[in-house]
Amino acid sequence: MTAVNTNHLTIEFGTAVLTYNRWTEYENRDVHRHFRQATAEDIRNLKSGDAIWIDEDPIHPNGKVYGFVKTRVDCVEGNKIHFDGGFTTLHNKIFIVDDESVLAEMIAADPKMTDVVGESGRMATRLIQEFGPRGALKVAKQLGLSSEEN
Repeated sequence: MTAVNTNHLTIEFGTAVLTYNRWTEYENRDVHRHFRQATAEDIRNLKSGDAIWIDEDPIHPNGKVYGFVKTRVDCVEGNKIHFDGGFTTLHNKIFIVDDESVLAEMIAADPKMTDVVGESGRMATRLIQEFGPRGALKVAKQLGLSSEEN
């Protein structure tokens, strides 16, 4: 999936904009300035189809990957906000980007901002697809990448 539509400088839904990724050794403390925490008024005015950014902690199943994920509001029921992939009542986890085009330009210039998996994760996925889980483990052992016994 392409994170940025360069024709309109918009960011696709589902894109993660990272502040830290241990697995790719990426860190960007400046990206926070483009996100503002949703106010009570923002929450009250949300409607179906609106874009919000969820502060995910962590984004990657192995942990140590943090940032914001763009998602679409499905509906708001009282205090509960339903969005693509879930819901939250934790309003402090909801952020707004007022000028997405600036953030989109940053992503276009630095693709690591959206690289959740990293090259090692892509390699592991290719090994599993090619050889299956047992075969991938066998190859990893042969390469000295795993010391697991089973």
